[in-house]
Amino acid sequence: QRRDTPERLDRWVFVGGVIERKGVVRLVEAFIRFAADRPAATLDMFGQGPLVKQLQDRLADVGLAERVTWHPALTHDALLAAL
Repeated sequence: QRRDTPERLDRWVFVGGVIERKGVVRLVEAFIRFAADRPAATLDMFGQGPLVKQLQDRLADVGLAERVTWHPALTHDALLAAL
């Protein structure tokens, strides 16, 4: 449980299938815009799917690949521990 209200919203997290209907393309595009002037911004992607390579390529094209960490799908308990 969090003790204090976060001061910044620089840590982004996605959990789910990396598929079109989950809005991951929109998420990555929003992160690209947000992170452009927020050097501390990061994105953790938990999940798998057919759009992973496309999104990794897009992030590499704009120089943000190193600020996104890709994680495999995890069990509920493992996900909570990772977060």
